[in-house]
Amino acid sequence: MKKITFNELKNHVYQDDTNCCTVISASIIFNKNYEDTHLYFAQNGRKTGRGVSWSKYSKIMTNLAKLEGFKLQKFEVSPWDIDSGQTTWAFIDKESKSVETIVKNLKTKTAITTNNFRKFLPKGDYIVGMSGHVASIINGEMQDWTYNRAKRICYIWKVEKLNKKVKALNLFESSNDFSEFV
Repeated sequence: MKKITFNELKNHVYQDDTNCCTVISASIIFNKNYEDTHLYFAQNGRKTGRGVSWSKYSKIMTNLAKLEGFKLQKFEVSPWDIDSGQTTWAFIDKESKSVETIVKNLKTKTAITTNNFRKFLPKGDYIVGMSGHVASIINGEMQDWTYNRAKRICYIWKVEKLNKKVKALNLFESSNDFSEFV
């Protein structure tokens, strides 16, 4: 199946919506139809023309990843190697029980940008978060208007396909007749 790209989406997406980087990133990373992704975000609280908070985006993406058969591993920039006397920075998975990093020994908190991410990240699929913006990286290629700009990356989510989709439950539709209980 052909992968969806930012260049394919940008021409028709911005005609009806703005501040939709969250929907675009999800559509691209999960290779899911934009209209279906837009509807899923709307059902989970996103209003057309408005972005969503990072915490809401995280919840929506975690649920959508499970539905679409993907695993998200979330890394945040944090101080690293403080004991050496010179603080360096790393992207750490704060949800894992062991201290897992994807990038470490950075000289500054804002060392990774949309311009230089290839120097730091192994090839793969990622969602990257910046101040007020998110973007997808597919196999080392930035799928966003921020490509080759110096937007500072604050979050990195590694995205892996698990090859098993989960059927969404619709609690409002049922083939059972519960009328005798009403």
